[in-house]
Amino acid sequence: IQLASDSSGDGQLRVNDSAGATKIFFYGEANNDSYINNGGNLGIGLTSPDTLLHINKENASSVATISRGGSNIGASTEVGKINFKSDYNGSLIDFGYIQNTSNNLGGLRSSINLAVKATQGTIENGLTVYGTSDGPKVGIGTTSPADKFVVKGGSAGNADLVSFQNSNGNETHRFYADSDNDGVIETVTNAGTTANLIQSSGSSYFNGGNVGIGAQSPSYKLQVQGTFYV
Repeated sequence: IQLASDSSGDGQLRVNDSAGATKIFFYGEANNDSYINNGGNLGIGLTSPDTLLHINKENASSVATISRGGSNIGASTEVGKINFKSDYNGSLIDFGYIQNTSNNLGGLRSSINLAVKATQGTIENGLTVYGTSDGPKVGIGTTSPADKFVVKGGSAGNADLVSFQNSNGNETHRFYADSDNDGVIETVTNAGTTANLIQSSGSSYFNGGNVGIGAQSPSYKLQVQGTFYV
């Protein structure tokens, strides 16, 4: 163990291994790095940590806090962030993050953003929980959802915006935009056949059974209960 100070009088604490290599280093000078690099885990509140950082409080909830001090923040300002990195060709690169910010509604409204690495190699926001005066809203593909749940797609006709699966893992419902960005809804059989198709622009069809208008149990391909006009 070494206690020392640098040329400016800033304190240092070093803990070395038997070979003299520094494994734990604390530096008193502002904006300089300190580290723990002994190959083990760090425990707070326990003596046998299971992970690199393990926080424990006996018979009570453990809480870790990330905060931003100072004056009141404005809109769209970051409060805290957890970055995830992984090695790629010998260098650590970003793989995603969890971020808390004030959102564009002002300093008293916040958002939680979950971002991941996309196939083209860029970090893209995947999910946002967006705080509003009407309560939280959730956005996928958008950081400012206007409704309780909003999914924003990429290029027109590129992929399903939303799909539902049955217990076999097969799609049963699809919601997407066609090549002209017009809305489409499909219901699909377990075998993968589209039974019903509704397009906001183009042909639609119902091929999954009888259709009733005003009738809950139609006996014919189209059964209308009540008056209608053609």
